[in-house]
Amino acid sequence: RVLISETGHVDDVAVVRASPPGLFEASAIEAFSKARFSPGLAGGVAVKSQITVEVDFVPLNRLSRISGRSY
Repeated sequence: RVLISETGHVDDVAVVRASPPGLFEASAIEAFSKARFSPGLAGGVAVKSQITVEVDFVPLNRLSRISGRSY
């Protein structure tokens, strides 16, 4: 859950649910803490808002013959 200020800056980030727990939460919090958004609008005036974002972490080269190893 991302809480967004009237200026579009992130005020707070919280992990609502993680599967598997304890593996990617810190990465998601770090990434969204640095993000910038367009603020919510109410009657044309910027207001605080919140969004819930679902994130899927997928390994690079998944289902590929490439091992990721470089020489």
